[in-house]
Amino acid sequence: MRKMIRSLKYLILGLAGLAAGYLLLICFPQPLFAYSHSRENLTLYCDDPIPPQADQVLSDVQRRLDRCPFYAGHPRQNIFLCDHSWRYELLTNLHSNAGGNAYFFAPQNAFLRKADITQNVLFRKDGQTPSGPDRPLSYFIAHEVTHGLTARFLGPLAAWRLPAWKAEGYADYVGKGGDFDFRKNLELFKKGDPSLDPHASGLYLRYHLLVAELLDRRGMTPAELLTRVIDREELERELHAD
Repeated sequence: MRKMIRSLKYLILGLAGLAAGYLLLICFPQPLFAYSHSRENLTLYCDDPIPPQADQVLSDVQRRLDRCPFYAGHPRQNIFLCDHSWRYELLTNLHSNAGGNAYFFAPQNAFLRKADITQNVLFRKDGQTPSGPDRPLSYFIAHEVTHGLTARFLGPLAAWRLPAWKAEGYADYVGKGGDFDFRKNLELFKKGDPSLDPHASGLYLRYHLLVAELLDRRGMTPAELLTRVIDREELERELHAD
């Protein structure tokens, strides 16, 4: 019995050590990346050499982030581009199907999968198909950094508990940098178009529409959006009646 208890204790300690090591890796993954390039407060880390076009991409990221008041003061943010799928899967774990990921407990870091910096393109999971002209690499970076900025503002626990429509809708709102046709998407929403169903399309247009309604048409601030209790179903009913 004592041997069993001792073995169980070692097992628990070993698992705890692995978990702690993994959390440490998420917080400080820099040693896994051979190359880095900084522009002001943004640092890009890559598996492969970084081309000069990185400055243009990061400049566009900053343009998009300037829409976010939590970006005031330009906190330092790290962006990790994982050109090798094993590294992306290691660092994003259960979220590896998404184009990028940011953890609420490590808001200074954003992880993205394979990209072509020279073309400002993020590739889909197959590593060959580009994400599309309306969502360039700079969009994805700004989107994930916005998640980090939101976590910095709210705190880790509140950010973790934030409803998906607020978290993803606001990140999409900032990431798109103003490139969003409200009226067009409102009509698609009323028609029940599949592109406005996040589960069917994988896009956040529906959530973006709700956030744009509150911020642009009703004058709510981002802080109010993220902290107020808002009835999403009522908001959607009101949009249907618009």
